[in-house]
Amino acid sequence: MRKRTPRPARTARTALAAAVLCAAGLTVAAGSATARAQAPGMVCMFDAPSGAGNLGHVGWGFRGGDGVAWTFGATENPGGAWTVPPSSDPAATGSWIGHGGWDQMLAAFRAGRSDHGPGYYTRYRCDATADSSPDAATRQAATEATNGYVLTDNNCLTKSVDIFKAYSTAFASYSNGAWQVPNRYFADLPSTWTPSAGL
Repeated sequence: MRKRTPRPARTARTALAAAVLCAAGLTVAAGSATARAQAPGMVCMFDAPSGAGNLGHVGWGFRGGDGVAWTFGATENPGGAWTVPPSSDPAATGSWIGHGGWDQMLAAFRAGRSDHGPGYYTRYRCDATADSSPDAATRQAATEATNGYVLTDNNCLTKSVDIFKAYSTAFASYSNGAWQVPNRYFADLPSTWTPSAGL
């Protein structure tokens, strides 16, 4: 008589096989759109420790579905106003968005943007995610670039976290960063994030 594998074990093996296929960039035949949306991903947070009177400033980056291209940027509020009303022009909040490979992303942050030149951003940390939605994060980044700026709760940090939350369920429980110090938030990211690395 043939021995049957218990159902929970079969289910676990099936899930493991699907995860391996997704990690290899393949889609599972059943529900391939879901498999693509659940592809492994990665995000990075970039820190400019001298920003906002040494309280810090952060930018963001996330890897695309192809595992190679990155989308990245920041909101730098170059005028230093406490509040900036929403505008269809990202320049109103000093927001910028870039696209390119890993090296291009690092080069963009090394060069600095807005009224901050080279050396403004000095370090970064990254975290791998089991799922990713680059399209959702791209839409969120466009929203964050045009929805204004409020120093306390609609700032460089809250915008970065909102983009990460749109990108992956891994960040669903993260504090949104309102009323928090960017340098401290960056330093206190969970241990799943890489150690701080210099640009």
